[in-house]
Amino acid sequence: MFRYLALLGFLLILFVNPLFAQYGKSVEKSGGYARVLSMGNNPYITDPYFISANPAWSAKFSNFVYGDIGSRSGNNFGSGGNGQFLGANFDMSGNLTLGGYLVRNDYNGMGIGILDPFDVVGQINSVGGGLQVTNLDNNFVVLGVYTKGSHNFGFGISYASTTNENNNANGNNSSSTASQFGIQAGYLGVLSGNLTLDASVNFISPGATLERPNVNDTEFSQTVLDVNARMFVNFSNKVSLVPVFRLLNSTGTAKIGDANGVTNTDLISYTILRFGAGIVYSMSDFLFSGGVLYESVAATDPEVPGVSPDLESTVSSFPAWNLGAEWHLANWLVARVGYAVRTSQVTVETQAGQTEKNETIRTTFDPANGGFTLGLGFRIDRFSLDATVNEDVLRQGLNNIGGGGATFTYISASYAF
Repeated sequence: MFRYLALLGFLLILFVNPLFAQYGKSVEKSGGYARVLSMGNNPYITDPYFISANPAWSAKFSNFVYGDIGSRSGNNFGSGGNGQFLGANFDMSGNLTLGGYLVRNDYNGMGIGILDPFDVVGQINSVGGGLQVTNLDNNFVVLGVYTKGSHNFGFGISYASTTNENNNANGNNSSSTASQFGIQAGYLGVLSGNLTLDASVNFISPGATLERPNVNDTEFSQTVLDVNARMFVNFSNKVSLVPVFRLLNSTGTAKIGDANGVTNTDLISYTILRFGAGIVYSMSDFLFSGGVLYESVAATDPEVPGVSPDLESTVSSFPAWNLGAEWHLANWLVARVGYAVRTSQVTVETQAGQTEKNETIRTTFDPANGGFTLGLGFRIDRFSLDATVNEDVLRQGLNNIGGGGATFTYISASYAF
């Protein structure tokens, strides 16, 4: 681990200009998930994608319409797609920004827009029997930001629900419902001349209920708390150090009803811990951003007394590299390249008895066949189209012209007004 931290320090020394600069670099009103993805799934850059984690970013992207056209679904030339959403922010006055976005259950963002991230609906459907609970979809997020000087205070709220009912003439009615409430708060502001803080807290509470005749109700509920923070330490007008941190915790309970009563149990709990640091270097029409992270993702299946012990599965990743660069080749064209790769240790516990358990530990690499990503950005006046590029396009030779494969694998679009 030390040699990776030493390498990061060397890169910092290599690029740092000893002069300090005031925060206030201009924010280009373009980008989205396609840009972040094509730059190695980069967590260190400034982009409208991060509105999903921290609503305070809406103040930097006011008077702005944005969304994802997404990736293809089925036929290369068919309608629809995966990951599609639409959002907008409006400057209401000098210190108030209002906005919101509509997302579906395949949303690729963060925060309160994500629906049922640990599949509460799927879990209740697997044990409930009878009438199935309808999956949550079509989430609506409302955002607001109050700006005071160089400080932005953001707030977001969301709600989605579904219903599935059978009302029979004999009175044996059944119904199932699902809902999710979300609330978030964020801060984006200058703490000193060269230090900017980006911090947010996101809370969501997905749940589902199944009501059937002649049995007690079955209810599954979950709470997810997600804390995110980034610090932009501006060493000069060209170089910034960006430490990042994330902590997510999810817990839940299940009340499984039958004709004899209700059985209470805990759902699988999840914990995500991530921290690291990267460098952002920008000069003229060129930007480089990259760094290294440690990430741990743990799932714990609680103990059932007299039946099974608690069982934990953990994926610990280090080093996790996210590197990316972009060049403005012309005022209408941006080229991007990224590289993301990680080494992970996967630990899995399995039941061996009422109190005993087995453990397996192995090393994995992600992605297994390399981690290059490519992208393009197109600028037409105030309209932007950003896309990840299918790497095979570069390998297909003459098939580049008139080929049957997809050229762009994921697309984001935006318009600044």
